[in-house]
Amino acid sequence: MDLRQSRRASARGAISFVGKDFVGEGRVFNVSRSGCMVESPFLFQRGEYLTIRIHVPCRDWPLDIDLAAIRWSKGGKFGLEFIRSRPEVEGRIAKMVSSPGVSTSGATLLQFPGAAVKNFSERTDPSH
Repeated sequence: MDLRQSRRASARGAISFVGKDFVGEGRVFNVSRSGCMVESPFLFQRGEYLTIRIHVPCRDWPLDIDLAAIRWSKGGKFGLEFIRSRPEVEGRIAKMVSSPGVSTSGATLLQFPGAAVKNFSERTDPSH
């Protein structure tokens, strides 16, 4: 059973993030109005905060989220809740996930360019 409360776009692509004392990148999956899942070699704990940029395919503009919280972290993946962003960014996300074919099953796939993961910090998992 899928317990998600928001529609989401099943997305694979690049995300960059900034924390208190580090910068990193990863791959984003399952973007919704309220958050997303990220795969990255960075190690996080629930409750940490990030500023993130999701690189949107075929667009000149990224999705800049001013404040996002780590809500879970397991095995090189973590879930982010979007806490604060500009209204136009919220509108872009809403439009993206409400497009035809997007559902709670993640039916729409968006390919984001530049999905390579790079290590920028000692916070990385050495197994990656």
